[in-house]
This record gives sequence, structure tokens and C-alpha cells, in this order.
Amino acid sequence: MLVAVSHTGRPFIETTYVDDGKICEKMYISGPIGVNYRNHFAEVKRLEHFLNITQSEDLAEDGLFGLSDTRALQRFQWKYRDVILFPNNLIYPSGRIDTHTLEYINSVACNAGLVD
Repeated sequence: MLVAVSHTGRPFIETTYVDDGKICEKMYISGPIGVNYRNHFAEVKRLEHFLNITQSEDLAEDGLFGLSDTRALQRFQWKYRDVILFPNNLIYPSGRIDTHTLEYINSVACNAGLVD
């Protein structure tokens, strides 16, 4: 079970994730990412690194969110569709970091030791 507690009252910022007894004081990724979004270079690099490490993808960790990143993220969303898609009445992966995908990525990153 994932529990998010906001310290500032703002979503996705300075949030503590608790999952299976592991506590992470920081978020691995803090906001939305997608094609035609104003993506933060460092956030995209973290996403690319996350997908390479946890999903055995072979993405260039260049900080540019392109087609290969979108497809890798769609594969991630489909793989965990029972957690990301279906509970939120979604059928198809979007290839974007939205609220549901963000929560699950941060939970996985926390448990994988990617977050301080």
C-alpha cells in the first residue's frame, strides 16, 4: 500500500512515500512528463534511468523525451496496468507521466533504492 503525505499542501512536491516499510523523503520524479510538455531535463533523465534500470530498457539518458521514451513508458504502464490503468478506468497507456503513473514510479523507485 502506498501512502503519500504532502508536507507543503502541494501535490507531488516534498512528499514522503511509504511502501512496504520503506520510507523515502524525496520523490524520484516530481511532476508530469510527456511529448509537447515543458519537461525538465533532469526529470526526463531520471525517468530514462529509471526505465533502463527497472525495466531493462535501452534508452539514451539524454534528458530529451522522445518517441523511444514514450513507447518505453507505455510498456511500463501496460505492464503495471492493474495498478496504473484499470483502477483509474483507463484502458490504454498514454506514454505520459500523469498522477497515476507518477505515484507508481515513485513507489517503485523508492523500493529499488533509487531515492535517498
